[in-house]
Amino acid sequence: MLEEFAKAGLPIPERLIEIVDWDRLGRFCEFLRNKNEAGGFFSKGDAERILERHLYENVIFMDYVVSRCKVSRETNLADAGSGPGLPGYLFACLKQPPRITLIDSSRRRLGFVEEHHRAEGSPASVRFEFSRLEEMRTTFSLIVMRALIPFPQCVELVCHLVGKGGFLVLSGSRFQETDLSRFGFVSRETYVPSELSFLGARTFLLLEKTGKQDSLYPRPWKIIQQEVKEWKESTP
Repeated sequence: MLEEFAKAGLPIPERLIEIVDWDRLGRFCEFLRNKNEAGGFFSKGDAERILERHLYENVIFMDYVVSRCKVSRETNLADAGSGPGLPGYLFACLKQPPRITLIDSSRRRLGFVEEHHRAEGSPASVRFEFSRLEEMRTTFSLIVMRALIPFPQCVELVCHLVGKGGFLVLSGSRFQETDLSRFGFVSRETYVPSELSFLGARTFLLLEKTGKQDSLYPRPWKIIQQEVKEWKESTP
C-alpha cells in the first residue's frame, strides 16, 4: 500500500507509517475498487482514481484527527454519514484502533462495508448503525464527518451526539464563520492541508463541545432539509 501511494506521488505523513496496518488498509482499498459498481460508492469518473481522489484524501484527514484528538483504544469514535466507510473505516486500520461506530441511514453502501469487515475476521471493534443521525441518542467522544450537507446544518445533525469535552472534526470545501454556541460547540482550528491542494479546496474544521446544545436542536430532518434546499437554490 505504501508503495502504491509512493508510485502515485502521494506522500504519507511520517507519524502514520508506524501506526497503520498497511496490509489491512490495502485490502480495504481493494474492496472499494472491487465493490465500487455494486455499491455505487463513487462516480464513473472517479472509478479509476479511488486511490488519489478518495482514499488519500481520507488518509490525510485521519492523520489530522489522530494528531489533534489523541485517538486511542479508549476513544469512542463515530463516523457520521459513513457511506462506503470513509473516513471512519480507516481508523479500523490503525494498529491500535479506537472503538468505532459507522453510521448511515441507508444500507446500500455501508452494508457492503459491514460484509467486508466480517470477512476480515473483525479484529477491530467496529459497530454498524443504520439510523438517522438526528434521531440517535448515543454519545461519542469524537465524531468525524465528511460534510454531508452544508455547514452549519451538518453540525446541527450531530450536536447531541458529542459529549462535553468531545470533538467534531469536519472535512469539506469551505466553512464560513458562524456562531456555533447554539449547538454547544466552539471552533478550535481551521486547517487547509497542503497535501490535498491538487484536489482543489479542502479544509478541515476542528470543533470542541464545550456546553449543551439549545433544546431546539437538532430540529426534525424535514426542516433542516428545507433549509439546505433553499441554500442550494440561492447559491450561484
